[in-house]
Amino acid sequence: MKNLFLILILTAFSITYLTSCTEDSEDNNLPDTSTNGSTAPAFTLTSVDGGESSLSDFNGSPVIIFFFGDECPLCKAAAPSIESELAQKYKDTDVAIIGIDTWNGTRSSVASFRSSTGVSFDLLLNGSEVAKNYGTTFDRLVVIDAEGNIAFKGRSSADNDIDNVISTIEGL
Repeated sequence: MKNLFLILILTAFSITYLTSCTEDSEDNNLPDTSTNGSTAPAFTLTSVDGGESSLSDFNGSPVIIFFFGDECPLCKAAAPSIESELAQKYKDTDVAIIGIDTWNGTRSSVASFRSSTGVSFDLLLNGSEVAKNYGTTFDRLVVIDAEGNIAFKGRSSADNDIDNVISTIEGL
């Protein structure tokens, strides 16, 4: 009987945890165009590697931002595709890609995210306020054009928006 109770508790916890990684909405699979063309909010965050990184560091270059949660299963599943389909595709171009942890994980937990997902791009810490300023959440992609304006803001899970990001970058 104790085992059955434990299984029920663990199942309920697992379902709650996994569903917390998504935000359901009728139009969740459509890009958010309400902020396209608006100036991207500035930020300066600490990198998992210890340095600081600011949006202004990329002036004159397009930037792809992957907003993620350091322990989010969906973010961990999307990260390898973002690495292979975006980071590797644009590694020899002026397009920059960064990840911003919106769950404010520790340096160790974000380093673990990098290690477990194999991403090579810079991961920034304590980005919940940045996500809020961008009007987005974890498991999302945003593209900033070379002039510092929001060119694309995904409303679907990051791995579902990779083609939209590529189209946006190619159109810049």
